[in-house]
Amino acid sequence: LYPKELLTLISLAWQYCRKSRNSKSYSQQLYFKELVHHYLNWAESLYPDNFSLITHSIFEAYDSNIRSSSFVENINSSLRIFLDNSRSQLSQLSQLSLNLFAFFHNHRPFLRGHRKGLAPIEILQGHSLSSSWIDSLLALAY
Repeated sequence: LYPKELLTLISLAWQYCRKSRNSKSYSQQLYFKELVHHYLNWAESLYPDNFSLITHSIFEAYDSNIRSSSFVENINSSLRIFLDNSRSQLSQLSQLSLNLFAFFHNHRPFLRGHRKGLAPIEILQGHSLSSSWIDSLLALAY
């Protein structure tokens, strides 16, 4: 549908845009944003007709792709902290502990990325939380 060169340049721009959003270092964010502009300008110079519409449709297609492995890695990296702290008690890690972790994880807002400020439960339910995760947990307990 699109010329290979155009698709390659826009794909590189999308990849660096993602890296920019996910980078912790501000200098890395700026560097990746420069690369995004570089590849988009290059692509636009080669194919100026309907460039913004084409770019938008390609970015949208890539953004709609669900990266399940990154989701699993996110959970694993968060859960690893709890597992490391209870390594000697690994056989005693109860379902209650895992439930508590799941509640915490689902009610804790993302700190960066395009979902910054939103908790997974907010994204799922479509409305914002009225209180912090600890207040919600205490309300359930009492």
